[in-house]
This record gives sequence, C-alpha cells and structure tokens, in this order.
Amino acid sequence: MPVMTTCHRGHDRTDPANIVTWRDKKTGYEIRACRGCRNHNDAKAHAVRSAVRAALRADALAANAKRGQLQSEEQARRPKPDAVIAAVAEAYDLTIPVLLGKRRDQEIVVPRQLTMFLLRDRCRLNLNHIGRLTDRDHATVIWGIEKIARLLETDRELQGYRDEILETLTVPTPQPTPIRQYLPGTRLVAGEPVKVLQYLIPQERARVQFRGPPPRGFLRETVVNWSAIQVAQ
Repeated sequence: MPVMTTCHRGHDRTDPANIVTWRDKKTGYEIRACRGCRNHNDAKAHAVRSAVRAALRADALAANAKRGQLQSEEQARRPKPDAVIAAVAEAYDLTIPVLLGKRRDQEIVVPRQLTMFLLRDRCRLNLNHIGRLTDRDHATVIWGIEKIARLLETDRELQGYRDEILETLTVPTPQPTPIRQYLPGTRLVAGEPVKVLQYLIPQERARVQFRGPPPRGFLRETVVNWSAIQVAQ
C-alpha cells in the first residue's frame, strides 16, 4: 500500500512504502530535502523512460526500413507486365494485337486468360489494372483467372505452357525486351516502313515513326490503329 510521511502532506503524490522509507532516511525527514530527492529521482526515471522510448522507435524504424527494402527487392524480381504479355504471345505463336483483341476462338481465349492469371499471380497486379491492360471488364478478368486456376490442376498441356513462359520470364536480361521486338518482320503503315515506338495496349493503337519521308497526310511520328500496321512479306 502506498503511504505518505509528514513531509508529503498536502500533496496528491503517493509512493510505495519502501521508497518513502529510503528517501526519508536519506534526507533526515527534512521536507525540502525530501522533495528535492523525489524530484531528482523523477528526473532520472523520466530520462530512462525517454531513452527506452527512443530505442523502441529506432528499432521500429529499422524494422520498417528493412521491410520496405525486402518489398522493393521483391518488386524488382517481379516480371514486367509487358514482358508477360509478350512471353505468352510468343509461347502460343500469336501476335500481341491478336492475343488482346476481340476474337473469342478457344485457341486465343485460353492464352488470353493465362495472361490474366500470370499478371495476377506473378506481377501482383490488381484486377482493375489487369482489366486495363487486356481491355476487359472486372468480371471477365475474375472469370478468366479462376478458370485457369482450375485448369492448371489437371491440364498437363496448359501446365507445360505455363512452365515454359515462367522459364522465359526468369531468364535475367539487362533491360526488359520491348513488345515490338516480338513481332517478326518489317512493319508497314500505308506501304511505308515504320519503327514501332510503343504499343498502347488498352486502346489497340501504336505509336510509330516512319523510317523515311512519311506518306501524304501522315506526320513523321504518329499514332495508328493496330489494324493499320502490316508485316512486309
């Protein structure tokens, strides 16, 4: 039970009996000396508590920094979405526009759904982001991912395609390979050779640059629909 001696009367502060006895003996029961000793002890206790709180904060900051570093390293190891799309197209011998187009043939729908599954499983993209990349709505993305997850449990052929694609994605490369390098042959727009600078996947368009003088009505660098891009025979 906390007690108070005569030197503490008139104060709300109470201390344990052993502390009070030690302090009274040390100060000779003088009120001023007793209060000074108490304040000194309080200051020391406050300093210790502050040091402990500072150490705990430092440990928490170090743990958060380490966690952030691990997350950054994990994100760096994830394949790029463009690389996943291109790898699936290459494995199934399809072009990017066909893979992400509107056709619903079975030989195209399954690779498209596998692309959604890998974007979710390997790139950790959210469903809305996957929908924007593949130009599909939220429900279609969910259905495609769940379908591939079920098929992978029993379909050996699909498992083989998945393993082949993952092996391609795990090969270290200095820089991610642009999608345009996966389309064979020389690309033409209005009969003139072009260099494809960027594929705008959700819009089914591409930014191209003419290698020579642009045809009439075109700028040297322009954006065209995928259907306008042809492969030279």
